[in-house]
Amino acid sequence: MSANSTIHHCETTVSGRYALQVPSGSKPAGPLVLGFHGYAQTCEHLIPGLELCFGSLNPTLCSIQGLSYFYRKNGEVVASWMTKLDREMAIENNLRYIEKIHAEVSAKSGSAPLVFFGFSQGAAMAYRMSLLGSVSHSYIIAVGGELPPELRSHRSSDETNAPTIVVCRAEEDPFYSGGDFARDCELLAKQHENVIAISYEGAHEVNASLSEKLSERIPFFSTRDGDSE
Repeated sequence: MSANSTIHHCETTVSGRYALQVPSGSKPAGPLVLGFHGYAQTCEHLIPGLELCFGSLNPTLCSIQGLSYFYRKNGEVVASWMTKLDREMAIENNLRYIEKIHAEVSAKSGSAPLVFFGFSQGAAMAYRMSLLGSVSHSYIIAVGGELPPELRSHRSSDETNAPTIVVCRAEEDPFYSGGDFARDCELLAKQHENVIAISYEGAHEVNASLSEKLSERIPFFSTRDGDSE
């Protein structure tokens, strides 16, 4: 860049997209799940995984798409959540964007328990919404993605109504190593009271093994089953 040039930032309004699936009217409504997809995916990509994990609870599923769109080599349009450029600004923009979608969707879903679910790169966004955002929630489920660097020394000021943090890794995941998984679980357990670590069969994916482990380990699932009987 020329020595005579300087970088400036301009605040503006952008529009994003999300996929919404509402619960069946014939059963008691379950949780509101806000989902955050992985790198080079779209909001549609995550819906089947959310259905697999939460479908039995008659949930409202809201899969939110990252604001950074780009083309894959085959011409498909996909998205990511952010890059390292203007990192702090991107984090703040994403938080405001997601909080606005939550306000819009929750106005229709009522007082249902709120779950943040992030896969791969979206796991970092789920952590940020949980630990930096202003929206009260019951659970955060992070699958196949690291706790972001800026949150590795974060400690909540009030653990009274703190959410349960569920950290998940597939045993054959090539992108989220066993060492990173162990580090994240250890750091979170030191900083927060309610942390659950889940290892499941598979690779870098949301699959039936994860769904089964969530049902076994998280009281929320058995409670909802009991409510519906």
